[in-house]
Amino acid sequence: MMSSDPISLPPVKTCSGCRQTLPLGAFHRRHGRRDGHAGQCKTCRGAWAHARYERTKGRIVVARPRFTQADLAQIRARGEQRCLCCHTAKPLSTFAVSAITGHPRRICTACRAAQNQAWIAGNEPRYRRKIRARACRRYGITTHDFERMLTEQNHACAICGLPLGTWHQTIDHDHASRRVRGIVHRHCNLALGNAREDPRVLIGCLLYVRRHHPQKLLRFAFDTLIAPLDPGHLPCKNSA
Repeated sequence: MMSSDPISLPPVKTCSGCRQTLPLGAFHRRHGRRDGHAGQCKTCRGAWAHARYERTKGRIVVARPRFTQADLAQIRARGEQRCLCCHTAKPLSTFAVSAITGHPRRICTACRAAQNQAWIAGNEPRYRRKIRARACRRYGITTHDFERMLTEQNHACAICGLPLGTWHQTIDHDHASRRVRGIVHRHCNLALGNAREDPRVLIGCLLYVRRHHPQKLLRFAFDTLIAPLDPGHLPCKNSA
């Protein structure tokens, strides 16, 4: 006689690197995670570690002197410490606190911000790819999906139709179904979200602009009429 108990399937998880759905045994354990496992599978994590080793191989790393309990007591008693970057004694309030050790960091927030900005300026393409990959993982798409959507939109905002720059490319999604709808400007996405996607609010904004700045709507209507119409698309390049 067959049992009527439901079949228990092994728990699975989607890797944030290769986007494959794998059993939890394919992921390293990580304390602090909701499911107790890392976000990337062991294969992706190993490939990342190997690439990092090849990138940093031969680099000379100078170990920084660690705080002793006596040093910490003296620093807290003085209420200030010397930054390792600018070599200036500053109050402890200008130093971030490590979330791991609970000790004040050795570089002040101003120098840390300057270092970050210098790194971004020297590694802008890599930083942009990193931000884009993080946003894609958040909304459950790949970077290839992102590039395909940009190509379909002719690298223009899906809301206003103006060209999208290299920065502030925001992924717009449906908050109810989590379905990705397009790539838009950050300010366009904020305007749509602040209006709560309510047609009454959006139409009210249009009527408000018409009442106070009618020349803007007249100019837009004139440019729309003389512009060549792309078949299958509205004049602002939104999907029909």
